[in-house]
Amino acid sequence: MNLRAPLLLVLCAPFASACFQKLDDSASRDFDPNAAVEAPDGGGSGAPFPVNLTTPEIGKTAADNGDVTATSPTACDKVTSDAHDIRQRVCSGCHEGAGAQGAPLTFILEDNMIINGKSTSAANAGKTYIVPGDPDNSLIYRRAAIIQDMPPGSTDVRNAATSLSISDFSILRDWILMCTGGASQTSGAVTTGAGGGSGTTTSGAAGASGTTGTAGTSGAAGAGGASGSDAGGTSGTTTGAGGAGGSGVARDNTRFNFEAGRQGWAAVTGTGLGTFTNVATSGAQIFAGTRALAGTIASTAAADYFLEVQNPTALTAGATVTFHVFIPTTGLDFVQPYVVDAANVFTGSFFMNPTTGAWATLTVVIPANAGAITRLGVQFHTATATFNGTVYVDSVDY
Repeated sequence: MNLRAPLLLVLCAPFASACFQKLDDSASRDFDPNAAVEAPDGGGSGAPFPVNLTTPEIGKTAADNGDVTATSPTACDKVTSDAHDIRQRVCSGCHEGAGAQGAPLTFILEDNMIINGKSTSAANAGKTYIVPGDPDNSLIYRRAAIIQDMPPGSTDVRNAATSLSISDFSILRDWILMCTGGASQTSGAVTTGAGGGSGTTTSGAAGASGTTGTAGTSGAAGAGGASGSDAGGTSGTTTGAGGAGGSGVARDNTRFNFEAGRQGWAAVTGTGLGTFTNVATSGAQIFAGTRALAGTIASTAAADYFLEVQNPTALTAGATVTFHVFIPTTGLDFVQPYVVDAANVFTGSFFMNPTTGAWATLTVVIPANAGAITRLGVQFHTATATFNGTVYVDSVDY
């Protein structure tokens, strides 16, 4: 007979009570599922600490020790700033400012010019520098991150001034993908200035009364108008009618109106720049007054031509400068009014495919942090080697 099982039960009996314990059901018995949760002052969800529901601003710049020195309200502000810093560090040495060796791309730091702007170089003519939302088809990104032939020279990533890192590629890609839509604009938009108003017409003064018994004498001519004539009166007292009003010319009271000469404006010369065959004032095309600045171009190759004045007076940071430009025919692919400050920082407004045969109104805004302005002018770029004509600048004001 097998006695092992009963024996095991007898031996375990003294310990059985130790394996069972009365449950404390007070927690479930006293729980009210409809009762409100009480949270401490300043806390949330019963937590003993305050809950901050405000999204902190994004760090934009930092000191060497890592402390944030400036913040951005949106992620795109930060990404746009970083993308600008990358181009400033690696690209601007060759591609920023009049006469830059990387011409025709001489505005790498001007977002409004490279976004939707077209290349005019022989190898990449017509390709868009930055296509909003499409880095893979953006010429600048392709050359830097995909083909990787820009910047030329050193590829040592330890030299941040001459090379781009994987992080730089990522920032530039994110900038094009997400942060260029708001800055994009239709390529080559040029605002055409309203035509000058007609001259004020002034009626002539009334003619003197006729001599009694004879026909009255004719009225005096109005300014610029035909003389009036009165009707012969039998009483001899009829007053002659005033002369007809004359057509006027709009007076030009702008800072640079070229009425008395070039006012210091001249062509810029240098290696790689196009040369005007003549720069003078002319009455052939005028926006206002009777004279405008005229520059004659006889191009032999695609090139940049500059007309400018040095050290313009009373031109300060934050000001808006307005130019009026007349281009007679096609052959120029862009025009760019610009300023340069004492630190040689170039600021321009890029206008693709400018209007021809009419006056266009162009503006450039001087940055708020700009230094003293040392140069003010207009850049013309010939698209082909066959442009022959005279461009005009008039009524420059700020």
